[in-house]
Amino acid sequence: MSRAAVSGYLILASVALLQFVILPARERNMEMAQTVKGLKEEIGQLRRDNIKLGRTIKALKSDPYYVEYMLRSRLRYRGPDEGGPTEK
Repeated sequence: MSRAAVSGYLILASVALLQFVILPARERNMEMAQTVKGLKEEIGQLRRDNIKLGRTIKALKSDPYYVEYMLRSRLRYRGPDEGGPTEK
């Protein structure tokens, strides 16, 4: 086999490797990078939402009306003017 033939086969093998292995892998990597970027943005948004909800919960827990509401709902209690104790 001549050098030209070997070179030709090597070029064909390189093209096949590029076409069937390297390019699809690169494309998958780019898709995964986009997915990771989207997930990181979503995580950031969820963290911000979590902070806001934590602040809301903290504010509600210090609100006397909310505390009364939670105690009444946990004890299933209604005042005499509200129809007496509730039954489950």
